[in-house]
Amino acid sequence: MSEPATGSEGRHEYVMQLLEAAIRIGLLFLLASWCFLLMQPFIPLLAWGIVIAVAVYPLHARLTIALNGRAGLSATLITLFFLSLLLLPAFILLDSMTRSAVTLYEQVSAGALTVPAPPGKVLSWPVIGNKLHEIWSLAADNLQAVLVRFAPQIRVLGRWLLTTVMGLGFSLLKFCLSLIIAGVVMYKAEAGKLFVDRLFARLIGRRHEEYVAISRDTVRSVALGVVGVAIIQSLLAGMGLFVASIPAAGLWAFLVLLLAIIQIPVLLVLMPVCIYGYNIMPPTAATALTAWCVIVGLLDNVLKPMLFGRGVEIPMLVILMGAIGGMMLTGIIGLFVGAVVLSLGYKLFLIWLDIEST
Repeated sequence: MSEPATGSEGRHEYVMQLLEAAIRIGLLFLLASWCFLLMQPFIPLLAWGIVIAVAVYPLHARLTIALNGRAGLSATLITLFFLSLLLLPAFILLDSMTRSAVTLYEQVSAGALTVPAPPGKVLSWPVIGNKLHEIWSLAADNLQAVLVRFAPQIRVLGRWLLTTVMGLGFSLLKFCLSLIIAGVVMYKAEAGKLFVDRLFARLIGRRHEEYVAISRDTVRSVALGVVGVAIIQSLLAGMGLFVASIPAAGLWAFLVLLLAIIQIPVLLVLMPVCIYGYNIMPPTAATALTAWCVIVGLLDNVLKPMLFGRGVEIPMLVILMGAIGGMMLTGIIGLFVGAVVLSLGYKLFLIWLDIEST
């Protein structure tokens, strides 16, 4: 719109048009902000669901062909498979922890809980050996006195354990919902692709298909880097624990897999196992197990740069920087979002510099 050259009536109409446009823009901004606030609690679930769906879609496509085009059945089977992988070990672990806690409570209440005397080699442990041997010996002689002496610390530990278990349970619930969303997204893949194509076409223009492909391939590349490394670490950890005859080696390997997927250092699980190994194994064997676990725990630092960026035109360093920066900024989902955003930004930057290869 353009302001008339003369006349107060024309200027008044021009001002009214500006005011009306400002009000409309303000209302649109208010509506968009309100919609964002309403959707904000669901954004992490939707983001995870989309990431999982994009990463698993090749499997879904092959299974759909094997099932004579029944995409709904394929998406349902894949969703149930991943839910069972997640929930069955969680229920087994929860049942074991509950039974152990009930047994411990009953023994403490009845005064029947006994602590064996510490082995003499505890004294040889560096830094903590003498203090641990003293407390352990006191617990073996008079457990009630130890419980009274360390009651404040036990309460703090109990609250921390309760908070941690509740947090893990809530995270498990959210991840299950994300898997269900992923199943729906896979089932509606064609409609989703059409929506993304139209969105990128409106935002980018004629080259939108290239950027859709970059986003898709980047998500799959990061998923390969995260899940692939997690599987390798869990298999190697399980092999080492099995050879060392550590009890429940399969369960420890599964915990390593979970921690590696959610980007928590797997040494948090493996180091307590190594400490336990020094109590049941010869020093040489326990040291070998510890060295193996340290190698497994640090292996992701070598493998991730190798796997990130496979099959994507974007340089591996750009994807790796985006994934790490995104995780530092917004948590584990930032691994995928950060990699996609930085990859798209890198591509647009090349176009702006007019140095992209044709």
